[in-house]
Amino acid sequence: MKYAHKYLFALPVVLSVTSFVLQASAQDTAGRDAAIGRCIRVAHLQYPNEEQQIQRADVYKACMVAAGYQP
Repeated sequence: MKYAHKYLFALPVVLSVTSFVLQASAQDTAGRDAAIGRCIRVAHLQYPNEEQQIQRADVYKACMVAAGYQP
């Protein structure tokens, strides 16, 4: 019974931390999705032709890194 009180005290703390982590993760996903869309547009504007896919990919990767995300 002595340990049950410790677990009952720790449970709300664990749930609170879990909730915070999930919210932060969801916000990061939204930011990454926005960066992906923006970087795709930038790459297509700079290299609109299909023959320039390598250059387009390089622009996309550089844009994503500049935004703070892995491409």
